[in-house]
Amino acid sequence: MRVTISRNNLHHLLATVSVAGGKNPTYPIISNVALYATEEGILQAVGNNLNQEVSSSTSCEVAEAGALTVAYKRLKDIAQNLPEDATVSLSVTEGEKLSVRSGRSRFSLATIPEQEFPRIETEKVTKHVSLRRTDLLNCLKGTSFCAGKADVRHYLNGILVEANGEGLNFVGTDGIRLSHIALDVSVNFEARIIIPNAAVNEIIKMATQSAADVINLGLAERHIVVSDGQTTLASVLLGGEYPDYQRVIPKSNNNIVVLPKHDLLGLLKRSATLSDETSRLVRLTLKENKLIAESSNAHDESCDDAIEVSYDQAPFTIGLNLNHISEIISNTVADEVQMKFGCANTAIVVNPVGQTNQTFLQMPIRL
Repeated sequence: MRVTISRNNLHHLLATVSVAGGKNPTYPIISNVALYATEEGILQAVGNNLNQEVSSSTSCEVAEAGALTVAYKRLKDIAQNLPEDATVSLSVTEGEKLSVRSGRSRFSLATIPEQEFPRIETEKVTKHVSLRRTDLLNCLKGTSFCAGKADVRHYLNGILVEANGEGLNFVGTDGIRLSHIALDVSVNFEARIIIPNAAVNEIIKMATQSAADVINLGLAERHIVVSDGQTTLASVLLGGEYPDYQRVIPKSNNNIVVLPKHDLLGLLKRSATLSDETSRLVRLTLKENKLIAESSNAHDESCDDAIEVSYDQAPFTIGLNLNHISEIISNTVADEVQMKFGCANTAIVVNPVGQTNQTFLQMPIRL
């Protein structure tokens, strides 16, 4: 292999495949990145952590095609610390070392044959859907914050993507709160898959950095393949039966208020200053056209605050986790939010006004 590439292209290429560099005593080679140089002037980098694999390509000058693997972190650190306008030469020496040269800098890195590098072998992908990049980003960001993080119910540690005749549904839940976004897009198949959090984060990263307008999703029984034409992610899916999210969303919450998102977030932030550090409890009371927020902590300190709302029904009080409800409100995509309350032991439902495709749910704290 003999390649000449700009420092910026090399650094961006390595940053894109950052799933590489992990440590696994059984497969130490996954701390390496695989590099493939083709006669067409393309350098492809592949990172793999055995569950997710990311590959990306960039143009360069290829004097001699070849393939190898090299320590990801070392090569990335070298590229990162070179001048931004530098040109980098990569070549394999007689001792099977990777020689990295740039200006007066010289580095020699150990390599492992590319044939030993594990690749994720996906089944044949027969279900495809193309989404606008911004739509995919909004759906993943708007649901992933509600997903479980290290839940013993492993199937909650990811995002449900459900395809039916009406479009796609994205759902995240940790059993305490839930986010559901329905995307109106043409699909000619049915599917129900769970994308693990690690893969969701990589897709968000890909879509954020991509210049493409459209992202392609390929769904198989045990894998998902996501591509923007330059970068491709292949990931193992989570197994298990995801909960029926439609059944847990209350249909008869009759205490309804509509209020500005900014005002509600301000009320919650002020209440958070003196809330209990463990429970993060806020007591919300609706009465006489006011939403009252009360919080207190173990130091006998308290906060009592309120904002005006349109509400003339019977007084109602519920306890909520401040962090959770604040995060839900922050992720609504409208300037006003609608909150639907049932009883003190019933989950509340939050919808952004004018956006019928986005629904949030949060379970209460028993007072």
